[in-house]
Amino acid sequence: MKKTISAENIQSLTLRNINDELNISGWDQPSIEIETDSEFSLSDPENQNITIQNSQDRLTIKVPYETSVYLSEINDHVSIEQVQEVQAQRIHDDLHLQDIQGQVTLEELHGDLVGKNIGTLKTRRRIEGDVSLSAIGLAELESVESDLNLKNIEKAVIGSVGNDLAAREVASLSVNNVGNGCQIADSPQAEITLGNIGHDLEIKDVAQVVAGNIGSDVEIRGVSGNVTLGSVGSDARLITIGGDVQLGTIGSDAILQDIKGSVHGGTIGSDASLQGVHGSINLGTIGSDLHLQADFAPGNGLSFIRTGSDALIVLPEHPNLTIQASVGGDITGRSLVSSKMGNRATLVYGEGAARLDLAIGGDLHLKGDAAPESSSSNDPARWGDFANEMATLGRDMGTLGRDLGAEISAAITSEFTSKVQQRNTERAEKQRQKAEERARRQQDRAARFNFRVRDREWSMDPERINRIVEQAERAASEGIMGAMEAVEQALRNMNAPQPPTPPVPPKPAGGPVPPKPPMPPTPADPYAAYPAHEKPTQAQTERAQPEVPVAPTEPASATTPVDIEQEREAILRMIAEGRISPEEGDMLLEALLQYPQSGS
Repeated sequence: MKKTISAENIQSLTLRNINDELNISGWDQPSIEIETDSEFSLSDPENQNITIQNSQDRLTIKVPYETSVYLSEINDHVSIEQVQEVQAQRIHDDLHLQDIQGQVTLEELHGDLVGKNIGTLKTRRRIEGDVSLSAIGLAELESVESDLNLKNIEKAVIGSVGNDLAAREVASLSVNNVGNGCQIADSPQAEITLGNIGHDLEIKDVAQVVAGNIGSDVEIRGVSGNVTLGSVGSDARLITIGGDVQLGTIGSDAILQDIKGSVHGGTIGSDASLQGVHGSINLGTIGSDLHLQADFAPGNGLSFIRTGSDALIVLPEHPNLTIQASVGGDITGRSLVSSKMGNRATLVYGEGAARLDLAIGGDLHLKGDAAPESSSSNDPARWGDFANEMATLGRDMGTLGRDLGAEISAAITSEFTSKVQQRNTERAEKQRQKAEERARRQQDRAARFNFRVRDREWSMDPERINRIVEQAERAASEGIMGAMEAVEQALRNMNAPQPPTPPVPPKPAGGPVPPKPPMPPTPADPYAAYPAHEKPTQAQTERAQPEVPVAPTEPASATTPVDIEQEREAILRMIAEGRISPEEGDMLLEALLQYPQSGS
């Protein structure tokens, strides 16, 4: 059933309490077309707005492109495309948006969200399902409880993501919390700001990265600017970084390659490998082995590294460097092979312009073709306990790294894990309820009666037919002649199901038995005083009774013809008095006049 209304003065469309699938699309016609299989409430235009509500079946609506759409309490899938603006709250299923010219504002979505080609998208409260957005100017999302997928976004500001976050081709991204993994790629102009990441973090080809706490591994490649990391629960791998690197606490291994700027950091729980570092290096403590290859260029400033185990330093081809080393084991290198340098040594290469200070718990090996211009050492006895202290430090740092990773991951993911489990339970229950509701509506549709006359069709359910009959009975009792006859005749002509006869109430199981009506008194026996042998017999008594003449049986009167005009007037009066709707009255009149009764 289609209904078309003029949209000449309509700028917005409001929909409330829609219980089945809703599809809205823009078109170039100055009208609104509504297609559905059931009745709904349609308001008169007010303040350039029209309202549709209380629909139980699928709605397909076409509106002019410049229309704004407002939704509330929608209980099934919603699809909207090619309109001016959308505002929606309490959508209890999935929402699909495409080609929205202006702003979309959402509040409380209990399903998945798909948005494409939207100017601005803002959400308040939570989105319970997955979110997939592409070609968005500005996206501001308060809370996504499942996965979030972003592509081709100019600016995204995200509060929290319950599960995974994936982003590609974004210009700016800021996220407070991600419950699980995070992947960001192919965004060479993007400035990335991240708070807490529950599991792995992978970033490739962006402009700048600032990240807080990461529960597991980090891998960052191809950053043209600076990288700043807070706490990393496990390994950190940074490759081809165009600016400076600032590290907080790394729970396990750290691998840094091709770093154009400086490297500064706090604590690395296990091994550290730094290769191709062009700026200065200032690390706090490395729990285990160190592999270092850097420029050690003059003017980069002091580089300082402290490691609990062995260190391998790869020298430049022509070093201009002074190394100040405190070593718990041996120092080896060109011209230093098998040479015991003691626990404190100073090595000068070239003019010694750059400076590297080392505190090594194990052995120090210097790799390169150049030999030091000068070297000196201190008395080993002064540093007798240094090796033991540094070895203990290395073991402690390794334990710290493992504990740190577990603590960060647990702290970030525990809350989100419980929320995700709760959300999955709630969604399963809602899906079950939704399936039951769909089945109920399908049964209702099957029970509906469809009536068609002259290219017009009506759909009626049993409850509505019962209500019409009740109104007809009430109208007849209040003086509208022919109301009941008109409704009954119309329903018969349509072959509509007749309302069931009310059942006779059962007798009460207990309680007092109602008294029987009094019996008429038995007439006195006129022969009571006679002796028994003198009483007349029953046959004699019957013969003595006078005969009562029997009235002749009147022939049955012919059935009075049905007065269609009277019934038509009764239906019109029921419409005028608001007992039935104009649509219901129209249907009854069509049925009454389309199939005239016999004898009329």
